[in-house]
Amino acid sequence: MMNDAPLRVGLSETLLCDPRTRHALDGIGVYTIAMRDHLARLPATRIVPFVMGRVPTADLPPGALRYPGPSRLGPALSIVPWRSAHLARTVDVLFVTDYRIPATRGVPVCATLHDAIPLSHPHWANARHRRLKNLIMRRAAANADHVIAITHAMVGELVRHYRVPEARISLVSPGVDARWYEREPDAALADVAQRYRLPPTYFLFVGTLQPRKNLERLVAAHASLPAPLRASWPLVIVGRAGWGVDDLVARLRAAPADGDVRWLERVPDADLRPLYQRAGALAFPSLYEGFGLPVVEAFASGLPVLASTVTSLPEIAGDAALLVDPYDEAALARGLARMAQDAALRAELAALGRARARRYDWNASAIRAREVLRALC
Repeated sequence: MMNDAPLRVGLSETLLCDPRTRHALDGIGVYTIAMRDHLARLPATRIVPFVMGRVPTADLPPGALRYPGPSRLGPALSIVPWRSAHLARTVDVLFVTDYRIPATRGVPVCATLHDAIPLSHPHWANARHRRLKNLIMRRAAANADHVIAITHAMVGELVRHYRVPEARISLVSPGVDARWYEREPDAALADVAQRYRLPPTYFLFVGTLQPRKNLERLVAAHASLPAPLRASWPLVIVGRAGWGVDDLVARLRAAPADGDVRWLERVPDADLRPLYQRAGALAFPSLYEGFGLPVVEAFASGLPVLASTVTSLPEIAGDAALLVDPYDEAALARGLARMAQDAALRAELAALGRARARRYDWNASAIRAREVLRALC
């Protein structure tokens, strides 16, 4: 392919149009939208959506390619080869962002593998058909001609668990949307505070409730703080209930609405930025992150961050966050207390975080991703 020819990118949009996922997008959904939109803005680049699985025809985006494999196979789709002369005439490369990686003939495939959690920590995943799903994921990863890792920390994970040779991996960090730098109007902040009955300050956690997010320890560490500190700095949790946290969910639902720990469950996207901007600090002691988007969103919002010392979080946070051992409940409690009691530390971290967030720019990410995609053509 000539370097000055338009690049036609087949981009996976299954998550964005599947009725089961499109109204509750996770970090992969955010990544897919951002890559789609920023790649489309680059010169000589055309995005052609493609979907896999059980997506009703009425929900397909205009001009979408549809993977022809049997929909009844569900996650096993990727092991059925996609043989289509129309595909080769329509796109130059497939860019897969959601792990549904087809085997193709005549069209190279680049896939973003965000992490290796199902393979590296299978006990954090749903036990149903775990072995089969992990085998399928490894087989699907082998379909990619090239792989994008989102942090240096994940490169080794992909080599170790997906068995992808390092020579086939490129690093392309995600970004943070420019809107996170914008200050919400005072009226919007006041409205969110009133509707959610928020106190003047609080610790904020954002993410799906699941074992690797380490919420059990975070809640326990917060509960060990002195009562006056807990009352003035409650823990506000935002995120839907995932798998493996039934006991925690029961405790959170039984907690008083105006108590020391408050679970808002899923909130509208329009309310998320005001929740960040009204908070006193983000508490994010995750046990494993491929990237850690809430940390960068907090940085851009001017919110100081307490994060953990494992996987990608030290790489993402650098010296702009207070890092603690996420397995040490006492250390986590000390970190929370220090964050609450040291206004100078909060101000310093807020300034450092806002500067560090500028490293994660979606336009730069799209430019780098396009370079990787064109090299495959």
